[in-house]
Amino acid sequence: MWRVATVIGVVATFNLVAPWAHAATADLTDDGGTLTAQSGRPDGSEGYAKLIDNNPRTKYFAGRDRGWVQYESRTAAAVNRYTITSGNDNPGRDPSAWLLEGSPDGTSWTTLDVRRDETFGGRGVTRGFLVTNTVEYRFHRLTISATNGSAELQWAEWGLWTGDGQPAAPSALTAVAGAGGTVDLTWRDNSDVDSGYPETGFEIQRSVDGGEFATVTVVGADVTSYTDPRPGSGALAYRIRAVSDGKPPSEFPGYTNVLPSDPPGERRITDLPGTVTDRFNRTGTDGAESVVDHSQYTKYLVYGTTTTWLGYTTEADATATRYTVTSANDAPDRDPRSWSLLASPDGTSWTTLDTRTDQVFATRFQTLSYPLTNTAAYRHYRLEVTANNGSPDFQLAELAIFGAAAFAPMPPPAAPDRLTAAAVSGDQIRVTWRDNTRWESAVRLERSTDGLRWDWARTLPAGSTRYNDVGLPGSTTYHYRVRAENPTGGSTFTAPATATTGPGDLPETWKEHWAEHTQQVNRVFYNDLLGVYFDADMEPSQTWLFDYTDAVWRYVRTTYDGLNGARLAAVYHKDKYFGGHPATVFDQNHDYRSVIDVGLNNWSESDSQPRDIIAHEIAHVVEFSFGGVAKSPSFPIWKDSRWADIFMYDVFRNTGRIADTERWRASLTAKRDDFPRAGTAWFTDWWEPIYDNHGRTAVLQRYLRLLAEHFSQFNGEYSRDLNWGEFVYFWSGAAGVDLRPLATYAFGWPPEWEEQFQQARELFPQVRFAACCGPLIVNDPGAQNTVPGDSVRVQLRSSLGATGRFTATGLPPGLTISAGGLISGTVTRGGTYTVTVTAIDDQNRTASRTFPWTALDHLGEILHAGGNCLDDDNSRTDNGNRIHAVGCNKTGAQRWSVAGTRYTVLGKCLTTAPGEAKPGTAVVIWDCDGSAGQQWTEPGDGTIRQVSSGLCLTKPANDDWVSVNTCDGSDTQRWRRG
Repeated sequence: MWRVATVIGVVATFNLVAPWAHAATADLTDDGGTLTAQSGRPDGSEGYAKLIDNNPRTKYFAGRDRGWVQYESRTAAAVNRYTITSGNDNPGRDPSAWLLEGSPDGTSWTTLDVRRDETFGGRGVTRGFLVTNTVEYRFHRLTISATNGSAELQWAEWGLWTGDGQPAAPSALTAVAGAGGTVDLTWRDNSDVDSGYPETGFEIQRSVDGGEFATVTVVGADVTSYTDPRPGSGALAYRIRAVSDGKPPSEFPGYTNVLPSDPPGERRITDLPGTVTDRFNRTGTDGAESVVDHSQYTKYLVYGTTTTWLGYTTEADATATRYTVTSANDAPDRDPRSWSLLASPDGTSWTTLDTRTDQVFATRFQTLSYPLTNTAAYRHYRLEVTANNGSPDFQLAELAIFGAAAFAPMPPPAAPDRLTAAAVSGDQIRVTWRDNTRWESAVRLERSTDGLRWDWARTLPAGSTRYNDVGLPGSTTYHYRVRAENPTGGSTFTAPATATTGPGDLPETWKEHWAEHTQQVNRVFYNDLLGVYFDADMEPSQTWLFDYTDAVWRYVRTTYDGLNGARLAAVYHKDKYFGGHPATVFDQNHDYRSVIDVGLNNWSESDSQPRDIIAHEIAHVVEFSFGGVAKSPSFPIWKDSRWADIFMYDVFRNTGRIADTERWRASLTAKRDDFPRAGTAWFTDWWEPIYDNHGRTAVLQRYLRLLAEHFSQFNGEYSRDLNWGEFVYFWSGAAGVDLRPLATYAFGWPPEWEEQFQQARELFPQVRFAACCGPLIVNDPGAQNTVPGDSVRVQLRSSLGATGRFTATGLPPGLTISAGGLISGTVTRGGTYTVTVTAIDDQNRTASRTFPWTALDHLGEILHAGGNCLDDDNSRTDNGNRIHAVGCNKTGAQRWSVAGTRYTVLGKCLTTAPGEAKPGTAVVIWDCDGSAGQQWTEPGDGTIRQVSSGLCLTKPANDDWVSVNTCDGSDTQRWRRG
């Protein structure tokens, strides 16, 4: 179907493609939008429609040496890369200089990229160009200003790409044993700007004797070889992926096996052909084989006992030199605490190789390693557990024994079975299977759209039995197959399982079926990213919710590129289900959709609560589904929800909501929490320094991305929670600097956290950051109020920790500050002071804090000679409110602060109205500004005199209202402090 748009130039419209689905990499010109050009026609053999026909053998011939083409997409998108393909002949006609622009409306344009003196290396060559851009535009215009010499312009293809920056995976990995036990690796680099997104390096991982893969190194961009100098001995496997700073890494395309030239050495004895036994003959799920299956996410579990033994018998003798034990996923009281490792040549006579007592696992899935002083070879090994941590039950995730043995290949893994694929929504298929082997090192899942070409794959951890394939287009059929793999080879693939995604749209009506929610809700707003639902009691006039929710979610989807799910379903209720809750694409009870569900009494746009709660619930959707991984390992740390605090601040700030940004920041600045210690200022002491100093929005993205890439996962979800040391470690990775000093300042730093932090270094070596230097900050002690003669002790602290030395300026007389930041002494004179405290470290880095200090000469009543109290009329604080003398009543209107020459009540200064004061001028309160009219002295004769006029504070005998008059020594002008 054709249509015409009213623009300058000629129009071509393409409606012959399916609706565009968001993907890791997508060409915006494939979304069925409108292409226009300054010259030529859309049709014909060389019309400009050929620019987006995905055929590099056709071309657009402009007939002149310059001109523009413009693409109006169906939906706005943030283009971060574009491509131009040269034509089939005459290199002189190629574009050589151009300007790329974006526009929200086709009228106001923003420059995205400028190029000059560009060339193409041949005919039909595609060149790519990166764009630093995160703004979504519907209109994109490419203006060619010069060719390579010809008076006629032509080119073949134009692409506008909206990918997440993920580089293509390398291929053709080879590994060859070299001299001296080294291994030479080579591979093909498939990621570049012309075909996709370039890498910044390659991460090389190694597995020894079928063990878990660990990172060896990260080499630079465009490198295609590496020599592993110290691979160790045994059966080795290597895998490699492309990485890009701040972007998702590529997949591991598979791995390559190699046998070093010197096979003897340390091997994983529990990977040699052999059998597993235990005291209770446990088999199947949670059986004995689970402790040697290369998966810390499975476990050996027996109920009703605190002791047991686990044995491994090899087919040939092996000399054990060390062993490891790994804690399971939960219940620390089930962990082994005391045990012995025994060995036997015949299974009858046993020798004790090692004994341990009172061992503690600091975290779940922690591996403890123990050396052995053993030189004898045995076939039978047994871990005899004599005590656990107090539970009536026992569990252990992994037992691995290492040592010297003749090489024997790991037996090939048995194939998985019972493969199923179920379309659970319009954009998600859940794939499940049964794992049948302990001999696998990984599981390979492949996908096809036709059952013939298996051009998509994921390498999953050993023991995996589930995968959530999310972000798929609606009404599309996919085929899946799976196999087990280890360094010896792979099992056969399962028979394929097939599923077709449902319709991609959200339904027009939706029956709630979660918790107490049973409402029939109706879809009242719908676009490419959002569906809004109202219950029957919502006012139809609350249409502001459409634009607001869309703005927040659109910003989130553009910013947090690891999110999945095509649309957000926002469900709003009136006068019921008060509060809100989120759901993600992994939640069955919300039909596998990203959902926020909110119920309020007042949905007025003028009320900030609806805006806050909507953004708050979206914050949870982000943390519980970012990167396609279910759950939030950070939630037990920041609870509900200090994450939402900084997330909402960022959202308000970047969606142009200035008033909300200022309001929200003020509320966060004043907020204090009781975790992890009383009085914690999460925003001012933790979030704000990180946000302001380390990339603002980008540092929030990097934290979530680092978790998705490196933290413990199994079957598509995080397998455990972060501890505090890991929390600070991953935030250090996101910031690029060691944040322990800042964490110490904000939260404290107990020895347990330091132990956890150091363990995180071992568990997650891919998370890197500089040793120095995090944000510098001195805490805010707040406004200080003291009275001369009182003893003062105010302790300052800084993020410099013990290395910081303090100095101060502007302290009240009588006070000093120690190098450790303690302000102490006795104030000797009243007044108002501005104090600046500075901390400096050995590298001359400084951090400062300025705060007010009021040294009060008096705080309390001021009494007239007649016995009445000086009083702010009706406790009002309006500028110009009158002062009188009435009966004393202990209210705030009679509680005066005297600091030097300034008298204040309820935060306002005693004064006369602006202008020259004359006898009889009324005394009032006004905003304090330091002017002479707001300064008073007490010469010692009972009078209070205005500095600017020299007149005395007076309460006439026949009037309660106070004024200033010529000083006459009468009782009407005598006052004292109460």
